[in-house]
Amino acid sequence: MGVKTREEYFESIRKQQPDVYIRGEKATAIADHLLCWTGINSVAVTYDISNVEGTSEIQRLVISRHL
Repeated sequence: MGVKTREEYFESIRKQQPDVYIRGEKATAIADHLLCWTGINSVAVTYDISNVEGTSEIQRLVISRHL
């Protein structure tokens, strides 16, 4: 099994449905919430990088251990 894609990562966040409160209100879809998007997208970028052709197995291993 390879490293997840950006889309698989976002889908995994959507499936988890964690209890998250933002400004006192429960957020129902944090993967799509504006205030969570920057952090979630930053992680998604690491999936993008790890799936670029030419990324070595060592680089993929290092990236996947930090996710």
